[in-house]
Amino acid sequence: MNKLTKKEKITTKVLSCTICDAEAVLEEEINDIKLYRCLVCNHYFTDANSLEYFENYKPQYYETNWGHNPNYKLFNFISQYIKKICSSGSVIDIGCGQGDFLLHLQKTNPELSLTGIDLSQPSEAAGINFIRGDFLNEKFSQTYDVIVSLAVIEHIADVRSFVKKLYQICKPNGHIFIMTIDNRGFLYKTARMLKYIGLRQPFERLYSRHHLNHFNVFSLRNLFVGQGFSLVETLHHNIPIKSANTGFDSVAIDFCARVGLLIIFVLGKLTKKTYLQTVICRR
Repeated sequence: MNKLTKKEKITTKVLSCTICDAEAVLEEEINDIKLYRCLVCNHYFTDANSLEYFENYKPQYYETNWGHNPNYKLFNFISQYIKKICSSGSVIDIGCGQGDFLLHLQKTNPELSLTGIDLSQPSEAAGINFIRGDFLNEKFSQTYDVIVSLAVIEHIADVRSFVKKLYQICKPNGHIFIMTIDNRGFLYKTARMLKYIGLRQPFERLYSRHHLNHFNVFSLRNLFVGQGFSLVETLHHNIPIKSANTGFDSVAIDFCARVGLLIIFVLGKLTKKTYLQTVICRR
């Protein structure tokens, strides 16, 4: 784990929003996690300076239900979209993990030139260029027709620098696909309501140090438009139930939690307040 300095930290009650620079107030404290809410765009974010340590992204990080059960429904949606706009161009997956999406794309769109970058060592595969490194510090020698980044941006502290770098490596008229959470989704609302009646576990799991930025549809759109992208479409969706990590060891409790999660996902889909959102933007 990357330990920060152990000097005494002073909790600031007001910070600037990581999206719009407006005033953000301290909303919740979970041990060393200081969670802030923007008074303008309602963006939630963690003060990274408050954390005793950051999430560790070693290979063991992917040994979870979601790591073993990729979201192939989303993969298919993106691969079909790419086929329509760019049948033989270049694609890079930022934060590609084990390379599941790129391996899927290689099968469905074999004419594409594929690259992936991740902090951990991705799996090797013929025909795919895997880079082990930090995206923000990596020097790229080319630009790309399509950029994909799934479940990554919420882990980034400096999201504006992240999106600025995406813009720099995206070709003119190129497209990007960014998947992240929706903090205004039904799942997050349920977790906040349960917290008020004393059931804090769902809230603390969703707002753990695992994620530094908790986007809503409005704040995510503003982030990308503010850096020069044009919003094309927003997809509202969930993860497969089998990909969820409930945090319960008991088989019975885990089953009940998944039933409840399924109900929340259905309600979220009906109201467009889903757990996840994927934005498609054009440079």
